[in-house]
Amino acid sequence: MNLDTSVIRLDAAAARRHIDAGDMLVIDVRSADEYAEGALPGAMNVPWPRLRPIRAVEFDTPILLYCDTGARSRKAAEVLLALGFQRVHTMGRMDKYFKT
Repeated sequence: MNLDTSVIRLDAAAARRHIDAGDMLVIDVRSADEYAEGALPGAMNVPWPRLRPIRAVEFDTPILLYCDTGARSRKAAEVLLALGFQRVHTMGRMDKYFKT
């Protein structure tokens, strides 16, 4: 699988529009402690090392992943694609949300 053609990387403005519209499942893949210090609106916390399929989520649900640097969200995207999720997006760094 060519990951670069499967994961859609959103720029800051597009990520903000989707987060503000609530039209994607937003997943913060940082640790629970990092999440507790502050997260993006509507985000659920599923830490990268313990990322598991979310049983109630359909495989065609649009998902937006983020973390502090982009590394964990990229790894999480690989896992979700391997599990069969079809609409995986990443914005990389969460601070991009606040800069738009």
